[in-house]
Amino acid sequence: MRETMEKDTAKSSSTQTDYTNGHQRENGFIKLDYLDTERYRNINYGALVLRKELHNYLARVSYAASTIVVSLIYVTWGIIQELLKDEAEDVPVVVQKIDIANLQPPPPMDEKAPPPPPPAAIKPPQAPDIGEIKKVKDEEAPPKRTIADQEKLKEAIEKNAITGEDSTGFAEAARVIAPAGPPGPAEAINDNADPPDFIAVEKEPQFINQVKPVYPEIARKAGIEGRVVLRVLIDKDGKPQKAQILKNPGTDIFDEAAIASVMQSSYSPAIQNGRPVKCWLTVPIKFTLSAK
Repeated sequence: MRETMEKDTAKSSSTQTDYTNGHQRENGFIKLDYLDTERYRNINYGALVLRKELHNYLARVSYAASTIVVSLIYVTWGIIQELLKDEAEDVPVVVQKIDIANLQPPPPMDEKAPPPPPPAAIKPPQAPDIGEIKKVKDEEAPPKRTIADQEKLKEAIEKNAITGEDSTGFAEAARVIAPAGPPGPAEAINDNADPPDFIAVEKEPQFINQVKPVYPEIARKAGIEGRVVLRVLIDKDGKPQKAQILKNPGTDIFDEAAIASVMQSSYSPAIQNGRPVKCWLTVPIKFTLSAK
């Protein structure tokens, strides 16, 4: 190596070479060629030593890594085998030996099962005990109540309507009464509440003093006739509380006169279970003109 360096030094000294700013100057002229390192390639120092030793280091590292990986695989595989071996251990099977000579014979096939018990006898239903029936004399029997339907109500209105010259008339006051049921215990009655539309009473409310309605002047001049059906609420004192129009001839020209008439009249209250009660009373009024 020393000899080589001396030769290179002598060669370089024989050639007047100057390096300025990375360029080669020879005999006063600058060469544009880059620094020639070919002569340093075989010199055993610096990067050359590292290049020669690099493959040795790589081989050693690869061998060590391979050894570690193989060892890990071997150890892991052994652990897995041990775990699988523990799980794969067979459970001992207990085999019970039975002597066929000690077996009992099967039951005969023709053996009949005992018959089911007979069903319990069902007793026929007994007739209810209604007690002794007492006959009631005709004079002690309560009076019959007639129930008016729509046809009878219409006939009564047409039959009892009063006609005449510029006259008005009351038809007979009519109500539809529900059949009377058996008397029940006395119940508290709210005097402020309106009663049902139809209730059973022993005695219906009746007129004491009927106030004749005034024929409306406009209807008289126009020659209009008609019939108004309204209902009036009679309290337990026989006083009218309010009136409602149920039907008119298609115009309300007679409504005011009809309501004023029934509200100014006096009545006797309805009787239920021996005491006066509130009750609705249906009143038809017919307005007719005299024939010319």
